[in-house]
Amino acid sequence: MRHGKLLNTISKGIWFIDERVGHSYAPFVASVLKGKVLNAYPAGEIPVTTSFTISSSSSRSKISGSSNSNEQKLIAVHPIKGLITKEDQDCGPRGTESLMKALTKMDNNPNVIAHILEADSGGGDGSNCKTTANFIRYEIKKPVITWYNGLNGSACYWITSSADEVYASEQTDIVGSIGAYLTFYSIKKHLKKKGIVVHEIYAPQSKQKNKPFKDAEKGNYEEIQNELLRPYAQSFIDSVKSMRNIKDDSLVFAGKTYMSNKAIEINLIDGIKTFDEVVARASELGNQYSNSNNHHQVDMKNDKILAVLGINALESVDGHVSLSVDNIEKINAALSEEQTIETTENPPIESTETVETNPVLMELQKINSRLDDQDKKINAWSEKKPADETTKPVSETEDDVQVDEEWDKISAKAGWS
Repeated sequence: MRHGKLLNTISKGIWFIDERVGHSYAPFVASVLKGKVLNAYPAGEIPVTTSFTISSSSSRSKISGSSNSNEQKLIAVHPIKGLITKEDQDCGPRGTESLMKALTKMDNNPNVIAHILEADSGGGDGSNCKTTANFIRYEIKKPVITWYNGLNGSACYWITSSADEVYASEQTDIVGSIGAYLTFYSIKKHLKKKGIVVHEIYAPQSKQKNKPFKDAEKGNYEEIQNELLRPYAQSFIDSVKSMRNIKDDSLVFAGKTYMSNKAIEINLIDGIKTFDEVVARASELGNQYSNSNNHHQVDMKNDKILAVLGINALESVDGHVSLSVDNIEKINAALSEEQTIETTENPPIESTETVETNPVLMELQKINSRLDDQDKKINAWSEKKPADETTKPVSETEDDVQVDEEWDKISAKAGWS
């Protein structure tokens, strides 16, 4: 079957998709179910990753196609358009697995300095979204910018929120739809009218099998909501919160969508830019990465620190990261514990040399003995001196001079001078 992968995804998947987009795909799905071969994109027009050379001007007209030059700096552009699925579709765009492979390939290209996720999607299959988002945030080394033109909703936003910065193309673009829902159709009554009676026979041990869906057919949705949809939606919300410091207006995590200005206000996105401006910004971040080779230092992509704090990422404001007193204490405690472990595992090496086997130590012992004698003389003089001689200095003796000379020799021999 030409559309076998898509049908498999439709039948088993939990979908994170904007409802308007989902309904628009209904005729397409109905045709596929009837066995018709359809293509969402004309031949040769399925979006794939491309790379562009960057000239001194960021104008789109100055961005040429993929270059083989070893001298050129490249920006990789990864399209995320149409229906999102885990696997590549015969009738549409590639899946998220292929997206991650393309990101890896471009990230390993020494000429590529940054990535752009070019999005226009209302979402799709949610089975691989968290994996893809975490991959982009924590595995891709070079800067990543999201730029969307039209819609960046549901599963698409889950993935693209993992970028370092997110930009809309214009004020009327739509973003959000953070949530999950499920639609299924019961056709038993329709089949019954056709004279077809469906019999479902379960093993005596399998009383819970398919129970949430059987209850839903009767209008009881509570089990599906609590045991299936609630965990998926919470995973979506938690993931997005770990990627961006979104201001909760009590609606954003309930599935609301926003146009660009409001989205900027609650920090769903970072601003509005043309594609040319995004390329210029990606070039700027890419050059910073190339010069410092320290991308993601802002969000402290350091697994040890994040593990100590028990979080996935640290958010930055104007290039600065703030730590609470509690977080600082956790880091200090971890450092102290690490030092203790290191000392335990690598104790100081004690010398096996003795005074008798080391000539330097023998000479030092002699000097210490003479210094002790001098201290005794000074103490004895102090106890016997008259009251009017409290400031009388102790004159340097021949023993003192000899001690100084011997010390110089020992220092030279030991390499301390």
